[in-house]
Amino acid sequence: MLSLFRKWRRARRLRQALVEYDAHDLIARFGDEGAHFEAVTRYMDEMRNVAIDGNRPPDHWSAVAVEIAKLTNRRQPKDWSGYSPE
Repeated sequence: MLSLFRKWRRARRLRQALVEYDAHDLIARFGDEGAHFEAVTRYMDEMRNVAIDGNRPPDHWSAVAVEIAKLTNRRQPKDWSGYSPE
């Protein structure tokens, strides 16, 4: 049972590290505003089942947008359903 918990905790840490990496990468490439826009665009594409990045887990880009919001002190909508970056 303990090994199962350790595997789960390790997987969670790896997912969070990937989110942080992508957030920092987008900020470096696009700046604060552009990074948030790009992450939200990728999240919306993910919701529409548009294949943009097949090697990322489900809801990855939503987590990246939230991480960018934290890093840039940006308010985040509680419900993404009515949000459109276009």
